Amino acid sequence: MQWEDVAAVLSLGLAGMLVLATIGWLRRSRRDGAAGYLLALLALSGLQALEYLYHQQQWFLAWPHLLKLADPLVVMLPFCLYGYIRALQGEKVLGSWRAALVHGLPLLLVAALAMPYWLLPGDEKVRWILLGKQGEALWPGMTLYGNRYLACIALLGLVYWWQQHRTGLESRKPALRTWVTRLQGLQLLVALLLGRIALSGFGWSLSAVYLQAPVTAYLLLLVLAHARLPQQGRRGEASGQAADRVAEPMRDDSLQPLFEELERALARGAFRDPALSLGKLAQLCGLSTHQASSAINGCSGGNFYDWLNRHRVEEAKRLLQESDETVASVCYQAGFNSKSTFNTAFRRHTGQTPSEFRRRPGVACAAPS
Repeated sequence: MQWEDVAAVLSLGLAGMLVLATIGWLRRSRRDGAAGYLLALLALSGLQALEYLYHQQQWFLAWPHLLKLADPLVVMLPFCLYGYIRALQGEKVLGSWRAALVHGLPLLLVAALAMPYWLLPGDEKVRWILLGKQGEALWPGMTLYGNRYLACIALLGLVYWWQQHRTGLESRKPALRTWVTRLQGLQLLVALLLGRIALSGFGWSLSAVYLQAPVTAYLLLLVLAHARLPQQGRRGEASGQAADRVAEPMRDDSLQPLFEELERALARGAFRDPALSLGKLAQLCGLSTHQASSAINGCSGGNFYDWLNRHRVEEAKRLLQESDETVASVCYQAGFNSKSTFNTAFRRHTGQTPSEFRRRPGVACAAPS
């Protein structure tokens, strides 16, 4: 076994440990959003390590049809890291189809370029891979391979690092600020692939797996250093488990007028928009996203989506009490875009399902849901 194989096995093992740790944490905390991005990030890291072994051990000779199928997915690593950082701050980077299209363009591009290669017979795929290992110039022109593929990931890492740097972090929580700063360091480590590409120009062909293994180890160290992964503050729920409680943020009176303006916008019915995002609400109130985020985090006791869902749940409770609308109809009228999200938010804020709440004594009878 060569050193590249050892690095790939180490990276795969560390990524697997991180995935299992994150799944366990997610089950205990019952949270999604930010954890979903982290889980995707770690799964893609493990997939990349597995692909290294697939090539190094020449498993493609037995299973050629798996060649380069992982490329479009792995190229999304920088986005998953960026999405995790933004989700920690209560922002939904995929809040609209336009945003999903923009962030998904690298995946679509790599898949489109790889399509002619995927359509080749298995023996032809193997022939091109073996030629590419001899020299990248021998690889066919369209499908991304070697330095061109790594450059795509490295440049995306720089773009997302710059976007996060430009957007900044609106939080007074030291733990969250420290965590995001370290994650931004990981973004720059991904961009170091450009250095690897530069070295290859001098004839030093250093495998990218030597970078992936220490980066994955560093991320594992960061995760293990925390009792639980940092999240934006939210009020402790009635679970009775002190470990799951997070202290409320310090109240800043200078943010109160901004928060009251945001509250008035929701009171006028803005929460009924299922596509409502922090940026959209801020624009509606004539505020910047930073101002709106600071006001909500500083005055609501939670992040944007916690605060928004409280308003939606209150409206749902009113509809369940005063109307005979079905639970599904109440869900969409209150601004939720799916029944599963509605049921989760309703139970979190009331301790009951919508149907249980409606069956309470004194609540109006309703049509079957």
